[in-house]
Amino acid sequence: MQSTFATMKKRTLITLCIFCCANIIHSQITEAPKNNELSGDLSYEIIPSLGDQQLTIIGGEVDQTIGIGASSLNFGLGYYNYGFIFNSVAKDESLVNAFEQNHLISLHAGYGLSFGNQWHWQLSLSPTFSSTLNDSPSLEDVIFNSKSTISKRLTSTGGQIEFGLGYGTLFGAPSLYPIISYNSALGTKWHYQIGFPESFIKYKPSWKNEWSFSAQQDGDYINNPRPSNFSSNEEAIANSKLEYRSTKFELNYSTALHECYRAYIGLGYYTNTSLEINSPNGKLLYPLNSDNSFSINFGIKFQLDNNIKTKEK
Repeated sequence: MQSTFATMKKRTLITLCIFCCANIIHSQITEAPKNNELSGDLSYEIIPSLGDQQLTIIGGEVDQTIGIGASSLNFGLGYYNYGFIFNSVAKDESLVNAFEQNHLISLHAGYGLSFGNQWHWQLSLSPTFSSTLNDSPSLEDVIFNSKSTISKRLTSTGGQIEFGLGYGTLFGAPSLYPIISYNSALGTKWHYQIGFPESFIKYKPSWKNEWSFSAQQDGDYINNPRPSNFSSNEEAIANSKLEYRSTKFELNYSTALHECYRAYIGLGYYTNTSLEINSPNGKLLYPLNSDNSFSINFGIKFQLDNNIKTKEK
């Protein structure tokens, strides 16, 4: 019990540090131009029955955008803790239980450039440290996520089409994936996007309240640097990987607490879920019994420059 309390206290302190950093940055740019934006998200999610596992995700991120004429710079920092409870583990306890606490720290940098009023190009780089931190870190813990997209505004419909290519953990082990979507508005209160890796529809009756329903692909790839015993051949495996992928559906409601802060709560459903532990070369070591599961999440988003009332009203 004391260990669990200490872990929760550590997670909370890290999340609060991210929030404090956002406010410190904001205090230094109070005279920021109107096309600047400092935003962030603090969240907590629990997936109570992911097969024989329970997963809790807690963390936050901050993001700063700076507009420079027709271009923009974007940079940010995020931290998330993935806490697993393995309710049914057979022989390979040390191999599996090494992944009880997992830490994902990401840096984000992006550059965008508009061509006239219709075309926009965006490049994003997001190296992510994804590890159990059970041993000394190495390059095995780092994933170099990236994506490049081109979007075009369609004057005939008022919508926008986007296409591009990404590289990351969307399907578990890092791989290339396509990006394609079409988004548009229906009147002043409805907004939708159809595409991959995310589709959604949003209803906003006022700037204070918003409902949304989304479907998206989700995945992670976490390294365990410490050698852990694999009892089927009594071998210690270093840099074993927890590979996770799922399709997530979510109904979300958010309300503005202030012009700069919005609270939200969501009910999710995970399906087509796969959870397994692999060797560094991708060989399956231990398949974990995974199944569909509901989830609940809540948190606070903040936007400290172009506040949500000005931007979303």
